[in-house]
Amino acid sequence: IMNTNWIRKEELSKAPDKNGWIKWTGGFNPANNKLVDIKYCDGYIQNNVLSNDLRWNWMFNGTGGDIIEYKEL
Repeated sequence: IMNTNWIRKEELSKAPDKNGWIKWTGGFNPANNKLVDIKYCDGYIQNNVLSNDLRWNWMFNGTGGDIIEYKEL
């Protein structure tokens, strides 16, 4: 059975939503050397972080540390 809820990152819009958040599904740093707010899959939001200091690729280990959205500041 195929999981139809999975969307490839290439299919996601890079445009921010009305609150400025951009969906993220892992990969290379999309905001090189910029300040960002980060939303993790466990709901935690980290504010005003240098993007180069973050782990952008997904680990898929269930710990909640995967970034699901970001906002450039």
